[in-house]
Amino acid sequence: MEESLQHHTPTSRHRSKLEAQVASLAGTAESVNRNATQIEEQLFAAVQTALSDLQKITQGKLQQLLSCEMEVRRQLIEMDAVEALLTEQRKAMEPVEFCAAWTRHQQLRDQIQRIPIPQTDDSIERPITVEGRIRPICSPPPSQPSPRPRSYNATSHPDPTPHPSTLNLSLIHISEPTRLLSISYAVFCLKKKNNTTIKPYAN
Repeated sequence: MEESLQHHTPTSRHRSKLEAQVASLAGTAESVNRNATQIEEQLFAAVQTALSDLQKITQGKLQQLLSCEMEVRRQLIEMDAVEALLTEQRKAMEPVEFCAAWTRHQQLRDQIQRIPIPQTDDSIERPITVEGRIRPICSPPPSQPSPRPRSYNATSHPDPTPHPSTLNLSLIHISEPTRLLSISYAVFCLKKKNNTTIKPYAN
């Protein structure tokens, strides 16, 4: 009984290490959140720039289309006015006078028909597309090469030289809202071969 009440130094040291690890994990989580906030601001800035470019391209196309439409309508109005004038001259003029007016009218018709119909350039009909993509990544340290992706299935493709400490990896995709933008977090959960899942730390 007395021995159980005595201070156990190894246990105290281990507790101190665990408490230090908790503090370290909390600090790392805070750093991750700060980094995510910075990346979120960069993403918003990139999206705003892309939207501004899209608006400029769209407005340029619409202005050209509007200019073309206005010229086409002007030619239609001019053609209708000439034909309406011919109708009035036919009603009001004597045959001899109308013959002279008809000659001038035919010349005017020829001039109107020689006016080119306005066309838009090819860029108007070409669709607007998006080049590249925005993809947040977690880069490895500069001293370590990026790990090569590998698809592994322990059931259908067993490792010919298994190692006792080999672990199967499974990817869990979690989406949660962060401020105004939903950021997807990928949490790798280590799964032992006996299907015992090592749960990720939750602060």
